[in-house]
Amino acid sequence: MMDLKEQTNKTRFKIIEEILRVMKREKVSQKELAEKIGISVYTLTRILDPHDAYTGNTIRTLVKIASALDMEWQFTLCKKKEGENERVEN
Repeated sequence: MMDLKEQTNKTRFKIIEEILRVMKREKVSQKELAEKIGISVYTLTRILDPHDAYTGNTIRTLVKIASALDMEWQFTLCKKKEGENERVEN
């Protein structure tokens, strides 16, 4: 059964992966992105590190990242794959 922490980490990894994919495609460095959104390179590095438990990556920061990359977030709620239908525990 996937608990809330596991579910949060899984989602966070997907978001980080998407940000890194777009940065690579658009040839935007962490320094450039940090400057565009008004945070330090250190803070951005922590946000983009999937193994760092940094909790400062708020919705506002994610929106700023998307905007700086000339993108927008689009989220879709989808049915879980078979075997992932367990209830998320708090």
